[in-house]
Amino acid sequence: MKTVKIALASLMLLAIAIVYSCQKDNTNTLRSKTETLSLLTPAEQSLLNKLESIAPVKSRAMDEKTKKVIGADCTGAVEGAAAGSIFGPWGAAIGAVIGAAGASLTASAAIANPGTTGGGIGQGNPANPFDDLGVHHNAYLTINVPGYACNGGCNPLVYGLGETYVSANMGLDPTPYHPVLFPAINEVYDLVNNLENTDIPEILNQLVQSGRITPVQAATTTLYYNNVLSQPEETFYAASVQFENEVMNSGIGEEDKNAILAGLAVGRYSYGFWTGGN
Repeated sequence: MKTVKIALASLMLLAIAIVYSCQKDNTNTLRSKTETLSLLTPAEQSLLNKLESIAPVKSRAMDEKTKKVIGADCTGAVEGAAAGSIFGPWGAAIGAVIGAAGASLTASAAIANPGTTGGGIGQGNPANPFDDLGVHHNAYLTINVPGYACNGGCNPLVYGLGETYVSANMGLDPTPYHPVLFPAINEVYDLVNNLENTDIPEILNQLVQSGRITPVQAATTTLYYNNVLSQPEETFYAASVQFENEVMNSGIGEEDKNAILAGLAVGRYSYGFWTGGN
């Protein structure tokens, strides 16, 4: 009898420990997100206030797994552009394309039955100075999605496909940027490879914590992911363009603005590609 009581007590203690651990994880996640938002400047907070009113979630027309893949594209573009910005506009462009397209391949392979095989075109927004990055993103996927397969250790392969595309189709030599871009983008690939068990806002927050992206880059991309990507096709494009215009006209820092706009251009085209839209 005494043995049974000890066993029951041990089980109760284990259960309490598990509950406490889960609560602690949730509390830490909430705290880190709150700390991230507290780091925003007045101009950045003003932008977020405006963006929150754009396309508040009215429809969950988007398949959640497809949405995660598109969110991975946006995240890879923002992080890649941020990492490459130290080299100027060309470095940001190379980082955005390799980061976004590689994250897209990785995420679509990592999520079981992602609900899409891609193949759409996407719509442009000439007002966004980084619109061409979205075009290149979709072109990369058109070339590499069919027949893509990898059985482990895929990051170098996926990154290499991006370098091949940049060299052949953008007329740029990505080699000098590799020592800086690969470690940064590799972190995104690792994170989205676990998308089956996590979500884009958590990944963005982790990238802030590791210093890869800034709080405003994470916060705007999260809003785009939660509100704009949830829109059905008939309202998505207008909402995306309005979102982009607010970022372009905001008073946030130039490097932040450029990285965010690169992510939004990729997100808009990615929506078209993965939903099959034009």
